[in-house]
Amino acid sequence: MRRVVALSAIVLFGVTMTSTAQQNTAAPEQEIRSAIQSYFEALNRLDADALDHIETDDYIFIQDGFILDKKTQIAMLREAKKQKPGNLNQKSEGTLHRILNAGDRYIVTGRNKVSDVTDVLDAAFTEVWVRQAGQWRLQHAHYSTSRPPAKK
Repeated sequence: MRRVVALSAIVLFGVTMTSTAQQNTAAPEQEIRSAIQSYFEALNRLDADALDHIETDDYIFIQDGFILDKKTQIAMLREAKKQKPGNLNQKSEGTLHRILNAGDRYIVTGRNKVSDVTDVLDAAFTEVWVRQAGQWRLQHAHYSTSRPPAKK
């Protein structure tokens, strides 16, 4: 009887693990899309607290040669919110392309548009997302914006 119970437990565990593995390979893209949406929404609100939770402690942001670590970025966002809250509109457009899915790391590329009161920028981005304690967190973001050529 003990062998039957033990064997049943092993089979049940194996079926559960197989089912979980199948779900985990199908779910990351939707989870990443949701995390990116949350990230853009927090940026649009200039919500430093939300970004502090979304980004890893070693987060690095690069845009057109401008480099920020997380601490500097959070401080700038807090100051920006005091100056002009709610005038940023950033959204993801087009397809996100999965480049690497290594279980706890996910690299995506995509395009987005960023607009404020005076300008609309078309941008391409590459982001590195890592799973920490069951949550997808942004570790690195690199943006390049499309701008007209400099006038001579």
